[in-house]
Amino acid sequence: MRGARIPATRPHRVRPHDCWRAAAAALAFHVLYLAVLLAGSRGDATVFLCVGDGVPLPAEAGEPARFEGQPGYDGQFTALVALDPLDRRETSRFLDDPGKRFARILLPGLARLAGANDLSSAAWILAAANALAAAAVAAAACALAPPGIWRVAAAIAAAVQPGLAVAVSRCTPGPLGLALCLGAFWLRRRGRLALAGACFALAALDQEIFATIPVALAAEGLLRRRSSSLAWLLSLGPTAIWRLSLAVQGMPGAIPTGDLGVPLGGILDGIAGAIPPRGFLPEEIYEILHALSFVLLALSILRRSAAVPGACLAALWLAAASADRDVWVAFWSAARATAPAFALAAVRGDLPGRIAVGGAALFSPLLPIWFALYPPQLVGP
Repeated sequence: MRGARIPATRPHRVRPHDCWRAAAAALAFHVLYLAVLLAGSRGDATVFLCVGDGVPLPAEAGEPARFEGQPGYDGQFTALVALDPLDRRETSRFLDDPGKRFARILLPGLARLAGANDLSSAAWILAAANALAAAAVAAAACALAPPGIWRVAAAIAAAVQPGLAVAVSRCTPGPLGLALCLGAFWLRRRGRLALAGACFALAALDQEIFATIPVALAAEGLLRRRSSSLAWLLSLGPTAIWRLSLAVQGMPGAIPTGDLGVPLGGILDGIAGAIPPRGFLPEEIYEILHALSFVLLALSILRRSAAVPGACLAALWLAAASADRDVWVAFWSAARATAPAFALAAVRGDLPGRIAVGGAALFSPLLPIWFALYPPQLVGP
């Protein structure tokens, strides 16, 4: 990528103190949320994994706290991959979608390297890594955003939005990849393109939605007749090789198509599903607000920005808008799918984007209160 050139822009001066403040506030929020969940489980960190009642687990994984009467959530599968990232013990037999879970290898792979050897240690490591990544999202967003009185607030909102709160508290991929992408944009603005490409490569190994960014950068470069921009596609090489190896092993879902639907179809279904025949519950009101905030986010794509090209935000927005009904009907999944687009909008700094990010983050301060008042019903080990 040495030959690729970015139009000269003078990076604005950023006070490091602002970035540290944003990172500290985001980290404090996520630590508080984790502490509330931990208190509700009497100190059992496996509550972060949200293991469903009756979900089969390998014998060597240990017995976690289980959510009574629930199928569980994605963190339970992330932890199993962390215990066997190369599937040597055929852990794939215990996964709902083996190809997709093993394809998102970055977070569980790092947890394994950090010493995860049972579900409890995996839960601690995954939650800590995601909380630190969310703090990095806040710092990077603050460094990239244009100056103004709302820069720090927008960066904090991007890092504590429900999509990242769910990922941190439920040990799923997302925060690490988003932090890497924002770091890549920061490096790109300073001409360090090789390092930026490496960050994009790692981000795509965390979650497939981040693979759309190098594609968008390459497409934008071609439209501007910069053929060297095709070099951004090289950052997809590690992901392509890893997913191809999984496909050769016969893991279904290694090629990500299962979660795709008609663009905007899932959003409309989600809004319709959140409108009950009589009255509204608080979470249903928020589901509608979140969907409308995401639609508003499209206006941010039309604004110019030196920090993040509109093509990248458009790619993430379209990827989330094309998620199928199962993603959008489940609010937690929709929040995670839209989190990258909201974070990029916060970085771009225009008014529609900041309003949308603020709307997306409104529910976040209520999450620790909600789970403190209504802790999940757990089945003990």
